[in-house]
Amino acid sequence: MTNEIIIREVIEDYNNYINRVPEGVLDVANQLRDSNLTEGLNGINQLVEGINWLISAKNYLQTQNVEASFDETKIVDYLSEINDALEVQDYFLVADLLEYEISAYFSELSQVEQSN
Repeated sequence: MTNEIIIREVIEDYNNYINRVPEGVLDVANQLRDSNLTEGLNGINQLVEGINWLISAKNYLQTQNVEASFDETKIVDYLSEINDALEVQDYFLVADLLEYEISAYFSELSQVEQSN
């Protein structure tokens, strides 16, 4: 597999993921609001894993001179706020942060452009 194909696949996966996040975190927020804690907390774990992958993908793309607009500092700050709310078991605050911060951020995030 050539490097060009790998880059194209990473960009495609990256773009697909950022497009799915807004709806996915809204589902997690609703699960938490409905006191469906097991599924909601599992969703948060999946979100964190996905964000870790996005950070790795962004770093890889940058080494290939491909620019991704993902601001990991902002997301880490949001995740820190979510963690603080989880520590005091304020699941409604977690749901609000997911809906009004994480979902909104990813809704406005630009996709990585494919070069031909």
